[in-house]
Amino acid sequence: MFDEFGTRPIIFPKPAIIEPGNLCSLGASFAALIASYGGAPSDVFTCNFGAYTTNEAPGDWTVRPFSSGGSLVIQEDGATIQGKYLTLKGAAIAATWDAISAAADVDVCCVCRFDGSTSSNAAGIAARLQSGPTHLQGIALDTASSGLGSSFNIRSRISGSTTSIGSQNNAFNDAAWHGLRFNLTGTAWKLRWWVYGAPEPGSWNVEVTSSAITAAGLVGALRTSTASAAISDTSFQWFSVGLNGSPAAAPP
Repeated sequence: MFDEFGTRPIIFPKPAIIEPGNLCSLGASFAALIASYGGAPSDVFTCNFGAYTTNEAPGDWTVRPFSSGGSLVIQEDGATIQGKYLTLKGAAIAATWDAISAAADVDVCCVCRFDGSTSSNAAGIAARLQSGPTHLQGIALDTASSGLGSSFNIRSRISGSTTSIGSQNNAFNDAAWHGLRFNLTGTAWKLRWWVYGAPEPGSWNVEVTSSAITAAGLVGALRTSTASAAISDTSFQWFSVGLNGSPAAAPP
């Protein structure tokens, strides 16, 4: 292409290349870029933690302690989806993803595991979270463990008090990576789980109806322990969120 006089070529800058594997902190900035050009941002956000710096906390995830302090760190493992994963440390924390605005109806899919002793520990997904001065209010899907993994639970937490809404007893391998999918649509709450590497099942393990918490809130990863002497870390190598009726992306 030439200028208006037809004498000098117009050289456009080479477009930036976004590697498809590194799907993490692009979520919010990419959606904002699309919106600035008049387009609609994607309703599906996906993070495989490959774009973050090892041994540092991810800059667009925020720690939300609800009974004690905690921290986040990115670690390396060549066997994970993108060679890195997020670890939550501390007795009871949630880590919310800043790319996701407050939402009520969400579909969340993650791949997580315990790293160490699991007595009285839990890992999972948090949604509809409202951050208070000393606690979080919201809904949690967690894999509650006592020795060998024992159950999957949906719980509500209001004003510091936790209530079980639905659960299913299942023995699972604490050291293995597991897929979890949690869907909140109005008062319908559903969850399913599977061993990562196997196909995601088409049916739900738990389906309940509850109006305990209906307001929009934050979305993130969860880590709790009720036994301070047996605290283990909890790790995530995949985290995807679907909004406005869109399903979260399944892990590869």
